[in-house]
Amino acid sequence: MNRKTVFRNLGIVLGILLVIYAFSYFGDDTRGFTKVDTSVAIAQLDAGNVKEAQIDDREQQVRLWLDSGNDSTEGSTEILAKYPASASEQVFDKVAASDAESFDTQVSQESWLTSILLFVLPMIILLASSSS
Repeated sequence: MNRKTVFRNLGIVLGILLVIYAFSYFGDDTRGFTKVDTSVAIAQLDAGNVKEAQIDDREQQVRLWLDSGNDSTEGSTEILAKYPASASEQVFDKVAASDAESFDTQVSQESWLTSILLFVLPMIILLASSSS
């Protein structure tokens, strides 16, 4: 194997990794949220400081849009907290019992295209690099 082929294959792999990273970075809809401990999110729900709430079921996280930020939320009015699967019922009960104007539960699903790409792309990369 000559040097040109090695650099070309490395360039292709790095290009693919860069595209995957860009899709995951720009596709992340939680970029504007401040990550906080679950206890902080529960305290905001108990205090009635929540304007809107969204539970992301598959990701096991709750997004809260607050009326006002404070020291525990680092002044942010959009916070995100993760919770364990065993606490999902308690989190839903807290959100439902809060004074939030609205709340929703999102159950995300991978698209069929993403599933196929995650399955086929590694095989294509392996076959392309072994045939060179």
